Amino acid sequence: MIFRNILILIIIGQTFFCKANEQIFNKIDSLTRVKNFTEAQDLLEKIKPHLNNEDLKKYYYFKTICFVDMNKPKKALEMAYKGLALFSSDDFSLQKARFYDEISTIHRLNQADLDLVLSLIDKSLYIKENLTPIDTSILIGGYIRKANAYNSFIDRVDCVQDSALYYYDKAEKLCTEKHERLLLMCQNSRAKIFLDKGQHKEATKITLKLLAYARKHKLKEREIPALVDLVRCYVKSGELIKAQKTLTELNPILEDENWAIYKGSLLEAKAQLKFLQKDYEEAYNDLVTFVNYKISTYNEELFHAQELYKSEQYKTQLERDHSKLLKAEVELKQNQFWIILLIIGLITLGMVALAINLFQRYKTKLITAELNNTKIESELKVIQAKLEGEQEERKVISALLHDQVASLLTAAGIHLKIAKTKNENPESIEKANAILKDVNTQVRNISHQLVSPVLMKFGLETAIDSLAQKLSHPNLNISFNSNFNNKRIDSKIETFLFQSCSEFLNNILKHSQATESSITLIENENRLSLIVNDNGIGIKEDKNQNVGLGLSLIRQRAEALKGKLIIESEGNGSYIKISLPISNSEAQPQKPQMEFSA
Repeated sequence: MIFRNILILIIIGQTFFCKANEQIFNKIDSLTRVKNFTEAQDLLEKIKPHLNNEDLKKYYYFKTICFVDMNKPKKALEMAYKGLALFSSDDFSLQKARFYDEISTIHRLNQADLDLVLSLIDKSLYIKENLTPIDTSILIGGYIRKANAYNSFIDRVDCVQDSALYYYDKAEKLCTEKHERLLLMCQNSRAKIFLDKGQHKEATKITLKLLAYARKHKLKEREIPALVDLVRCYVKSGELIKAQKTLTELNPILEDENWAIYKGSLLEAKAQLKFLQKDYEEAYNDLVTFVNYKISTYNEELFHAQELYKSEQYKTQLERDHSKLLKAEVELKQNQFWIILLIIGLITLGMVALAINLFQRYKTKLITAELNNTKIESELKVIQAKLEGEQEERKVISALLHDQVASLLTAAGIHLKIAKTKNENPESIEKANAILKDVNTQVRNISHQLVSPVLMKFGLETAIDSLAQKLSHPNLNISFNSNFNNKRIDSKIETFLFQSCSEFLNNILKHSQATESSITLIENENRLSLIVNDNGIGIKEDKNQNVGLGLSLIRQRAEALKGKLIIESEGNGSYIKISLPISNSEAQPQKPQMEFSA
């Protein structure tokens, strides 16, 4: 119970750290979106020592983004590849795909080889296409990224516009109502490609759709760029009247500072229109105005950057932000110190509780094992005693049947013969004589089954050989091989192996449907093994090797003699092996033991 509570506390502590890191990364993400890369980088460096492997991936990802936007491609690539090295080869996560995207962007912006850029995007796409579940928005973005890659190499590589159009179309087919921004992006890019390829009608058609969509939804921020693109389409296609009409509609925008970003494009389109209308003087004036506008725009941007850099207010704001960051860092370290101290205490307490629990389990296991061993030894002694008693009982019964009952029956037969010679009711005497012969035969057979006379007289090897010859018939050939050389061993082992062999062969005769069987008696390294094979239908047994009663008893007796029984059957014959230990003193040249008369 204590150990479980400790684990819960540790998990709570880890969850706290994860949430704290997540909040910091959300802050860093916000900073990168507003292009505040200096503050984002400072925050990243301060939290780096406290990050785990997963958070390090985010660290290198945000570092890569910062260096890309700061136009430092070498540092960006260094960070991206360090982050990528944290992933395993079989990791197919979205974070890994984003690293490939950033690396491809860096190479594309630096005009690297197109094949290299495409191979990186393909690796990212492969991951995105195999995400579970598939995120359609992410997949659309991947196709647009590949199309943009082709589009950026139009001036350097031939016939890439068609490839770009293919992937824009592929992305557009996946778009639904919730992918409005991505759909407009695809259509706008396709219109620009058609315009560059001279397919002015296609470009105009798409631009008119974009314009209609913007007006329908009253999206002024999309309507203005659509009108600007429409002017360019009309100028390129030579539809000068429509171009002039659209340009007139856009003229007020030239005076609105909110739309100054499109002023340069409008001035350029106006100069091209005047040139096509052969109003060269106006075309020249508009072109001069366009160039002067560009120069003034660059000067304003430069001046604004210089003023911003020199601004005392900007410096003061930086100092305030830095002070807040330092304060937050101090508070974070203080919280971390107490949390780490608490976790160390909990872990120590948990380790003590775990050690006590493990010791108790180990002690219980030792006691249980000792009890089991004692129980097993007792069972084995009982089985061994039972086996020895049973064997002695068999010998006594066999001797009694053979020596006394059989002798009496033989004597009775002699008296009947004498009576027969005196012709005293010969028919009855004949019947009694036949009955006595039958009883004598049965008694002898029972005696031989209890204790084989061949086994007692000539030993195990001769007894098994005799048994094999006796049970062989035209439909079952039984062969016997041995390297035991007629040695004699403990009688209880000989009797057990002989009776086991008899049981195996009887099972083969009754159940196996076999045509071939072999018996092998092998002595090797003070172990004697009896192996019985057949080519029949096999023995049915479950995974726990629960077999028939006869085989179960044989297994118990084998274990009592410190041996083992192995049964293997796969439906195509069976393999049974009994292996028992014997000492060198046990294996001696053959010595006759008991003799029974036939």
